[in-house]
Amino acid sequence: MGCCRCEHWWVKWAEPQPVVFADPSDGQEYCVFHAPEGEKRKALGSEERYTVEEFNDLVFARIDAVIERVQAGETDARCDLSRTVFPGAVDFERYGKDNPLPAIEFLGATFSGAALFGGATFSGAAWFSGATFSGAARFGGATFSGDAWFRGATFSGAAWFSEATFRGAAVFRWATFSGAAVFRWATFSGNAVFDSATFSGVAGFNRATFSGVASFERTTFSYKADFRWAGTEKDGRVVLRDMHAASLEQLVFTRAELEAPLFRFVNCDWPRRLGLEVYGKGDAAGLLECEHLYRAMRKRADDEHDRRMVSVWHDREKLMALLRLRGFGPVRAVRQLWRGARERKDGPQSETWEANKPLLALAALLPLVPLRALFSLSFWYWATCGFGERMGRAGLVLALLAVLPFLAFGPAGAALLPKFQAAANATAAPGSPGGFFAATNATAAMQFIPFTKDIGGEGWLKVAQGLWHVLVIVQATLFALAVRNRFRR
Repeated sequence: MGCCRCEHWWVKWAEPQPVVFADPSDGQEYCVFHAPEGEKRKALGSEERYTVEEFNDLVFARIDAVIERVQAGETDARCDLSRTVFPGAVDFERYGKDNPLPAIEFLGATFSGAALFGGATFSGAAWFSGATFSGAARFGGATFSGDAWFRGATFSGAAWFSEATFRGAAVFRWATFSGAAVFRWATFSGNAVFDSATFSGVAGFNRATFSGVASFERTTFSYKADFRWAGTEKDGRVVLRDMHAASLEQLVFTRAELEAPLFRFVNCDWPRRLGLEVYGKGDAAGLLECEHLYRAMRKRADDEHDRRMVSVWHDREKLMALLRLRGFGPVRAVRQLWRGARERKDGPQSETWEANKPLLALAALLPLVPLRALFSLSFWYWATCGFGERMGRAGLVLALLAVLPFLAFGPAGAALLPKFQAAANATAAPGSPGGFFAATNATAAMQFIPFTKDIGGEGWLKVAQGLWHVLVIVQATLFALAVRNRFRR
């Protein structure tokens, strides 16, 4: 009986290897390539084990033998390293463009240490489906001449594909990236498939080039997914399909990528804000960039007759303009505090993050609006009805305006109301400077203002009641506007 992995039906090796380790727990026998990490013995029953360097030399020898067959004219030769267990770091950078790797299989392989493929050249197809990368996976500058299969691969550490070239298809369906996934400056000449992939860390596609269709169907982004300055060639396009709002909120792109057009969105559940705002600096330039993006998103939604998202993007566009023009410094400070906590080295789910949540919540409740903004009509338009787009907010403010008079005449206001009435009805001496503000003048002036002359009371109390009537009428109008916009869209 030979190695159980070499003879397995799924990845049966054409050349079964001799057994060097038998597992006493189940009796399964393994060759040196498939033996567990700490059982790379030199012979069955021997206690002498291969070092990491010696094991890597065995792997390189197996690869070199296939390269010789390819050089001899064998066109379909491929190197089978399926389900191989690499006990430590392994460096394949020796296989550059002058000594490229042949078609090679790493199906279900386990890389216990760093897997270094930086600058390597794959002359044929490369299969990494089901592989596990426990350490860093470095494919920076690598060239995949054929199809690259990483379907179902697991990257526990950082995965670097910066400046990598994929001349065939690049398939990362069901792949899991627990750390950063960097595809900066990568070139995808064929189709790229990231369907149902999971990105738990930063996903960087900055300045990547797509010549085919890059599919992101039901892809999960738990953190920043940066597509700024990414571009297309020929008929290239990035298609995001059936994406959830939580993932789309992590998407960072600008108006330039949207109008290129780089993206195509199909059946997506949009959030109320996008990654450019979530991860932006919050300064004037960043807010202006967000304003332009939301304006472009509103136009796109209008072209697609999506009235609900027209309302959402209009709200965000106007809010960015308000923040930019009024310079909400405290808002930027809280955003930076929040972003700093999220970007801690120990991650957003750490004990440090949990410990800071109450402080961040308290900071968010502090008065964040500078005094000069209180005199801005734009601010009050946003605060009372969300620029005519927030029906719930407008209704809540209207309800508060209706309820507050009940509180004023209740137990809480019973003690203060007589004092206010006395001050409101005070009459200044004739000829004194205060005569202009006398209660009799206030009562007479209210006779010339529509909707207020029939209000009961005298003096400044009547003025206050009249102004309150005006506030209720204005807020009711804003509520009607928000209701109209809500059901029209």
